Amino acid sequence: YAALKTNGSAPGTFRGKTVFVGELPPLTAMPGALKEEYRTPYTFWTKRFSSGVEIQATMFLNLIRNDWLRHISGFSEFLIVLIVGGAVGFGLASLRPVAAAAAAAGSVLLITGIAIFLFRRQHIWFAWLIPAVVQTPLAFAWSIAYNSVKLHIEKRLLSRTLELHLSPQRVTQILKRPDLLRPGAEKQEISILFSDIANFSKVTARMDADDLFRLLNRYFQESLSCIHETDGTVVKLIGDAIFAIWNAPFPQADQQARACRAAMLLQARLVQFDSASQALPLRTRVGLHTGIACVGNVGSIERFDYTAIGDSVNLASRLEGLNKILGTNVLATRDIQKTVEKSFISRRVGYFRFKGMDRIVEVFEMIGERKDAVEDEEYCRIFEKALHRFHRKDFSAAESGFSEVSQLRPTDGPTKFYLSKIREFQDSPRPDDWAGEILLS
Repeated sequence: YAALKTNGSAPGTFRGKTVFVGELPPLTAMPGALKEEYRTPYTFWTKRFSSGVEIQATMFLNLIRNDWLRHISGFSEFLIVLIVGGAVGFGLASLRPVAAAAAAAGSVLLITGIAIFLFRRQHIWFAWLIPAVVQTPLAFAWSIAYNSVKLHIEKRLLSRTLELHLSPQRVTQILKRPDLLRPGAEKQEISILFSDIANFSKVTARMDADDLFRLLNRYFQESLSCIHETDGTVVKLIGDAIFAIWNAPFPQADQQARACRAAMLLQARLVQFDSASQALPLRTRVGLHTGIACVGNVGSIERFDYTAIGDSVNLASRLEGLNKILGTNVLATRDIQKTVEKSFISRRVGYFRFKGMDRIVEVFEMIGERKDAVEDEEYCRIFEKALHRFHRKDFSAAESGFSEVSQLRPTDGPTKFYLSKIREFQDSPRPDDWAGEILLS
């Protein structure tokens, strides 16, 4: 402004300089008067307009100092948009929603910070709002949609997998409590069922492989439905064998009754299955026991199975095998039989000591529900008296009783077993401390 004064500056003050002369806007002006002030990119933040002379002087300085913003090439800008779009698109889709939200916010802040640094320090400008305001939010929305669809598919696959082991009601409960699928186990009381097809090796030797697999598929379709109808958990299918439990992963107050009912359903369904099938008849042997076992997800981080481990499981498996010796279909320990004896007809078939186990096990044959098997009670009473005499080492009276049972039921397996044992024990007297138990190898 001193250049406008006649004697306001010393000689040579403006030598080699460029002077811009302008006018500041007045503090007050008439309505409609022109103002020498304009908006700038900083007006939004500072709320201040700049005078025209200030803007022109700044432009002049930028020109003589080569101090202006440089817009990167279109190809470079295209690469930035492409790389950022791909990174946030694939990166956010691979993250869970919470992590994706944090990563998206971090990406926006990072892109904005880089844009500000390049603008202030390097005077470089690019279309940073495209990746920051457009691509990243769209990628976040895509990740939410993608993971929602992926989670739905995974949930459906998990549901289909669990339905092979559990009833639909149990599957729904587990899907609401995913913590049940974490690795780990705990000790609890469960009811255990082991089943196996009698003489299955002979069946396999007579059938074509394709026919055998079709037969097994139909067999498991029928047998597994018995487990699911009683809300049991199918732990494993081992060849033609089924391992199922009750009272886990959810508590069941009537677990013993459910396990016994499943065994009875299995016998009834297979009779119907055999009558409708053109294949060889299938007879299933079942072992039942209630006891403490270690139940849970066992395995490694990569793969684990929901299973039950312990002596109780081994005992149920041994009972299933005992059917082969006694010629029975369903055997149960006293531990499970005593809780259901009012609802199910059973008969004591003796005391047995399995190899490798110290305890003597009282074993019962499960015959059926009382409402369906009243006619079987008579031969059970005769058998019970004969077995009592056998345990007393009164082998002659026992033989007479078992012979009477044999007349009523000529194919009765336990009767045949004890008649052969009586002949064996008559030739080999029992020791004084013998309590009637049969030692099994």
